[in-house]
Amino acid sequence: MNPWNFWLKRLLLLNKRLFYRPSYILLLLMVPVMVFTLRTWAGSETGFATIGICENGMEDEATRELFDTFVKKQDHMQFLSYEDAETATEAVAKGEIDAAWIVQEPLSSVMESVQTGTIGNRINGRIFLHIVLREKTVNLLFASELLNCAIYRYTSYAAYAGEVQAHTVGERTEKELRDLYESRVYEKTFLISSYLDENKDGSAKEGEKDISLLVAPLRGMLGVWLFLLGLIGALYYEADEKKGLFVWWKGNALLREAGYILQILLNGGVVYLIALVAIGVFTDPGREITALCLFIVASALSAMLLRRICRSGKVLAMLIPLIVIANLVFCPVFLTVRLIPRIKYLFPLYHYMNCLYDSFYLRSMVIYTLIGAGLLIVGQVRGTKMGFRFSKRVI
Repeated sequence: MNPWNFWLKRLLLLNKRLFYRPSYILLLLMVPVMVFTLRTWAGSETGFATIGICENGMEDEATRELFDTFVKKQDHMQFLSYEDAETATEAVAKGEIDAAWIVQEPLSSVMESVQTGTIGNRINGRIFLHIVLREKTVNLLFASELLNCAIYRYTSYAAYAGEVQAHTVGERTEKELRDLYESRVYEKTFLISSYLDENKDGSAKEGEKDISLLVAPLRGMLGVWLFLLGLIGALYYEADEKKGLFVWWKGNALLREAGYILQILLNGGVVYLIALVAIGVFTDPGREITALCLFIVASALSAMLLRRICRSGKVLAMLIPLIVIANLVFCPVFLTVRLIPRIKYLFPLYHYMNCLYDSFYLRSMVIYTLIGAGLLIVGQVRGTKMGFRFSKRVI
């Protein structure tokens, strides 16, 4: 019998058997739950922060224009309107909103003060906005900085107009001042961020697109899930081996274990790709599939090595929560942690998350895979040395 047909038939039988395991079905169902939750969150009005805006009944055109323009540009924050400062402050205290922006003085009045005042004393201690916070978080501080940037355009014009009026002969009309100011405004961004293999102007390559910040962590979360699937596959293999499931399977035990875990991960890989497409973070097909295949192989080898290092499925099962947390901490899922920088190279997820945008990490993941395979082969040959429990049996 052709050995390839032999292996293929048995792996297909094992794959069919997986879907009789309730725990495996639950693991696969985790993905649509994550995708649905994030899609719902991204599509809802709620974002990083909920902020109440109170104009205190002031009918000021500049203030209204500022907030209307600002609210339209912020897709990741929710804004609510309040009639008076007391109601807005009470909403913050009750936790209904995260912060309240309470207008103390019309923006047009502040601009007039800036325009007619001296350079060193433009505002004269006057407060345009009073910000009430429930707690000082990064999201709220970031929102305040964004608002400062929006206000700057108004106050900078007022300061510019004041200086022009003070240092030129004759009165200039509002239109002339506005045209002069707009002619000197630098509309382009001063800073451009790009990945190493993106276009130099910071634009994405053809076929790639920007993704919502709310769903950006999904790739990392799914990567952790796929790596977890490999660890669960190693536990399944050990349990089936103890049950004598493989007594009829003649062949190298190492290859058999690799095939067993790989077919579990391949199922997860298909679900993973569908989830990326559904959430809208799927990029170049060639790079996505190449990187995913390498990640699946690296995850399978890592699971096999960890099972041998732990020497027991029970120990590995107890360590799985710590391994998942380590992946979340040392891999760029939510943020990049600089703690113990070299340890991050031990995680296949770290190479995978970076190789999509930097071809260097694609090569590093190939090296990672070769090293993992080499350690397993050496361990298979040398048996129980170096603290590993490798099986030398050929059944």
